[in-house]
Amino acid sequence: MKPRRLGRGLDFLLQGVPESEAESAAAAPSAQREIGIDEIAPNPWQPRVQFDEAGLAELSESIRAHGVLQPLVVREKPSGGFELIAGERRLLAAKRANLTRVPVAIRAIPDDQMLVVALIENIQRRDLNAVERARGFRRLIDEQHLSHERVAELAGMARSTISNSLRLLDLNEVQLAAVATGQISEGHARALLTETDPIRRQQLFEAIRDQRWNVRAAESAAVGKRPSRVPRSADAERLGARLREKLGAKVKIVEQGQRGRIVINYSSLKDFERLYELLVGEPPEIE
Repeated sequence: MKPRRLGRGLDFLLQGVPESEAESAAAAPSAQREIGIDEIAPNPWQPRVQFDEAGLAELSESIRAHGVLQPLVVREKPSGGFELIAGERRLLAAKRANLTRVPVAIRAIPDDQMLVVALIENIQRRDLNAVERARGFRRLIDEQHLSHERVAELAGMARSTISNSLRLLDLNEVQLAAVATGQISEGHARALLTETDPIRRQQLFEAIRDQRWNVRAAESAAVGKRPSRVPRSADAERLGARLREKLGAKVKIVEQGQRGRIVINYSSLKDFERLYELLVGEPPEIE
């Protein structure tokens, strides 16, 4: 993210935040230097809770080879040491790379702006999953007493986007966890929210998750229409095609959640004997 230069000569973190607000949130110019990694405390307002392990490992290797190229952003603590404002992923990767010192930009950010800075910085980097983003918006509204309109302005999003994001939090914890981990998509979640009965919503959720429905099938089921075809998983399609090629016969895969059936058609007794020998490894004994 390219930093934005403000009138005071301070490169503030946030794009899209009005200069007057950005300047009021940063009471003193920033200073840049290297500090001990153990001097940095985590950001208690950090909305991000999940990190991609493969991405972290890759970043750690890059940092081990080239160092931390973009400084972490921290603020000084009254009790001594520093508190992270932005760059948690870089901090975790630097620790994994066994660095003892890291470059930092020191900024004076008051408590009431910490969540705003952490949330918007993550949003603009697209680092948050849908649930983390919704919970961050909720905290801005509840803890900072911001309106939906103000949150939308800070995030650079439409007000309807904020409202739709917040609606995700009407799902139960199991459903939210499935959205956060990518088991179901935001589109699936929106389909679930059209079902107001908790029991039927849970049943719909389990069908979407276990049978891997696409969003259109989920939307149809949510309004009482049975999907014309239960979407097959990509693996089932691929393995079914290999079976058809191997057996030289028509093969039908019928998925039922984690279970299912494999239906193999044969055209004659001779064809049945051929298939039997292929599958069992020896000719059938027919009396």
